[in-house]
Amino acid sequence: MKKLLNCYELRVAAIYWILGIIWIYVSDSITFQLSTNPENLNKMQNIKGWIFVTASALLVFFLIKYYFFRQRKIQESLEESEERLRLAVKSAQQGIFDMDIPTGKVIVNDIYAQMLGYDPQSFTESLETWIERLHPEDAAETKKYLQDYIDGFIKNYQIEFRLKTASGDYIWVLSTGKIVAVDSNGKPQRMMGTLLNISERKHLISEKNLFINLFEHSLNEIYLFEEQTLRFRQVNSAALQNLGYASEEIYQMTPLDLKPFLSHEEFDNLVEPLRNSTKEQVLFETVHQRKDGTQYPVEVYLQLIQFGNEKLFAGIIIDISERKRTESILKSERERLAGIIEGTNVGTWEWHVQTGEVDINERWVEIVGYSLEELPITTIDSLIGFLHPEDVKISKDLIQRHFNGELEHFEVETRMKHKSGHWVWVLDRGKVTTWSEDGKPILMQGTHQDITQRKNDEARINEQLDELRRWHAITLGREDRVLELKREVNKLLKAAGLPPKYASGKE
Repeated sequence: MKKLLNCYELRVAAIYWILGIIWIYVSDSITFQLSTNPENLNKMQNIKGWIFVTASALLVFFLIKYYFFRQRKIQESLEESEERLRLAVKSAQQGIFDMDIPTGKVIVNDIYAQMLGYDPQSFTESLETWIERLHPEDAAETKKYLQDYIDGFIKNYQIEFRLKTASGDYIWVLSTGKIVAVDSNGKPQRMMGTLLNISERKHLISEKNLFINLFEHSLNEIYLFEEQTLRFRQVNSAALQNLGYASEEIYQMTPLDLKPFLSHEEFDNLVEPLRNSTKEQVLFETVHQRKDGTQYPVEVYLQLIQFGNEKLFAGIIIDISERKRTESILKSERERLAGIIEGTNVGTWEWHVQTGEVDINERWVEIVGYSLEELPITTIDSLIGFLHPEDVKISKDLIQRHFNGELEHFEVETRMKHKSGHWVWVLDRGKVTTWSEDGKPILMQGTHQDITQRKNDEARINEQLDELRRWHAITLGREDRVLELKREVNKLLKAAGLPPKYASGKE
C-alpha cells in the first residue's frame, strides 16, 4: 500500500512540475507577444501570477479531495474486508489468538473464550495458562511441537490436542498458526492463529473406527450387498474365514451363491417388505454352503439401509449349528421325559412363586376328576383350594422349609377333593429350579402322583397287622402257661424217682 501511495505522490509532483514549466514558458511567450510596454508587462505578469496561483489552488483542492476520496474508499474496503473476516470467523466458530512470543501474553477473541466455556469479558489467556489447560496425555507432545515450530524445525504449525474447559471437561481442538513478526535478527516475536473445536468430528471418527472394528472383528458373518444386483460390497473377516473364500472371489458373488436351497424368486419375496418399507428388518433361517461344499444352518437378520446416494442390504448371519444340535438334544430329552411322564402316569406342575401363577398338565386335573377345559387352574391359591384342610398347613410348612434351605426338595402326601366328592391321596414332589440373585425362589417345578390305591392297600395291610398282633398276644400267653405245667409235671416225676416226661421242661 505504501509503495502505491509513494508512486501516486511522485506522479502528482511530476505532473505539477511539468505543468508549471509549460505554464511559465507559454505564458511568458504570450505576454511578450502581446506587449513590450514594461508597465503592461508588469500588469500582465501579476495577472499571470494570480491565474497560476488560482489554478494551483484549484489543482491542490481537487488533488486533496481525490486523495481523501481514495482514503475513504480504502478505509471502507478495509472495514468491509474486516467485517467479512469477522463474519467468516464467527460463522466458522473459530477462536483467534495473537501471542507475543517473548512475553507469552496472548490476546484472544470472544469465540476462543466461549469455546472453553468462559465469559469473554473476564477471560485472560497466556502461554502459561494455555499449557495448564492441556490434557496430561497431550501436554508433552503439544508443547514440543510449538517450540519446534518457533525454533524453525517445523515449517507449518497445525496440531490437534485436548484443552480443559471451565467445567473441567476436555474438548478436542485443531490449532493452526503462523509467525507474523520477527526482530532484526530473525527471531520470532509474534504468532497468530486459529482454534477450532473438533470434538464432534473426533467423536464421529471414533464411532466410525468403532463400527469398522466391530464389523471386522465380529464373530458373526456381516455382509453389505447392492439392492438391485445383490453383488457383495463389503464382507467381514468372519464370513471369509467361515466360507473359505478369498476377498477377490466373494466380491464377484451374491448371497444366492451361498444359499443352495433359496431361489431368486424366494429371496425377492423375503426382502419385498424391506423394499416397500413395510418392515425395517426381516428374519429367516436358511442354509449356507462353504467353498468346500459343506453346509451349515444360519439365521439371517436383514435390513435395507441408505448409504450415501444408494441403498444397500445389510445382513448379519449367525451360524446356528450348535443351537440346532442343542435343539435336537432338547427335543429328544423332552420326548424322553414326556414318555416317562406318560409311562408313570403323573401330573406335572410349575409354580411361578413371585407371581403366584401355576401351569399344570392334563393328568394333574384328571387325578381330581376334571379336564383342563373344566378346571382352568392358573394360580397357587386355586390349587391349594383342593387340599384337605388338615393337610394345608403341613404342605405350607414343608414348602417354607425348602425355601429356607432346610430341605433339599419338597415332598408330601396329601388328600385332594375329587369331583365326585371323595378324597384322593396324592404324592406331591417338587423343587425350586430358579432363584433370584438375592436368594428368592422364582420357579418351582414338580410332579403329582395318584397314590390312593397304595394308601388303601396300606390301610388294609395295617388292619391285618393289627389283627395278627392281637392274636399273637393271645397265643403268646397260652404258651407260657403250657410250659409252666410241663415244668410242674417234670418236678413231680422227679420227686417220684421217675424220668422227666417233657425234654423241654425245666425243673
